[in-house]
Amino acid sequence: TKIRELKTASQPSSTSLHLKWKQPIPSNGKLSNYTVQYQVFNSSMTLKELATLNEEIIITHLKPLQDFNILPKQKL
Repeated sequence: TKIRELKTASQPSSTSLHLKWKQPIPSNGKLSNYTVQYQVFNSSMTLKELATLNEEIIITHLKPLQDFNILPKQKL
């Protein structure tokens, strides 16, 4: 089940991005955590993955002026 309402939680800086979302409905069982995968758009950069127990995350150490593909997921 996909998370809902992914959005930026604050104005992005040139090197970080604060994301928030809502838990899926229905939740499909007990939540283990969320993972957020990201990669520079149209790039061969290795896919990076972060994990969190919360419905938000801050991605840091980004390079300025780059577009990213971001895929958040719920893990059970």
